[in-house]
Formats: sequence, C-alpha cells, structure tokens
Amino acid sequence: DITDFVSQDIFIAYPNPFNTNTVVSFTVHQESLTKLQVFDYTGRIVSTLFNDITVADKLYKLEFNSQNLQQGIYLGVLQTINTTRVIKLSIIK
Repeated sequence: DITDFVSQDIFIAYPNPFNTNTVVSFTVHQESLTKLQVFDYTGRIVSTLFNDITVADKLYKLEFNSQNLQQGIYLGVLQTINTTRVIKLSIIK
C-alpha cells in the first residue's frame, strides 16, 4: 500500500498527553537496525517498543501501553545507526 511509505521524517505520539495508550509513529530513511525505547526521568528503560531492521521510508505505528506506569514525563528514544531522535511522552492519570 503506497500510503505506508512517506518521504519525510516522522516521530510522533498521538494522543500525547495520554492516559493509558498512545500510538508512536516513526519513519527512517535507510534500512537500519532501529531501536525504540521509552525511558523514565531517571534514565531507566521502561519499555522497548521496537528492536529490529526497518525498511526505508516505511511508516511504523506501535502502541505504547502505560497502564503499569506512574503519571509523569517519559522520553521516547528512536535510535538508528546514524541518528538518535527523542520525543516527550506525557502520561496523565
């Protein structure tokens, strides 16, 4: 499906802030080993949402469930061979 491929950098979470669930969407521009992890304010990994080879320009959508986490600010960190991108995730309960 052509709509699964995009030509711009995407790394977003919607909805954000969120109560229990959000969808984290991202693209990368080259095939690469890619890791998407969520960290708490102390730097502890609370979730690994993705750890695999990505297809260039494909849109990935991953659900993040925060049911077992406390309200607060978390960081979504997307790492590839060449880049690291960070978004703020706000959990409200």
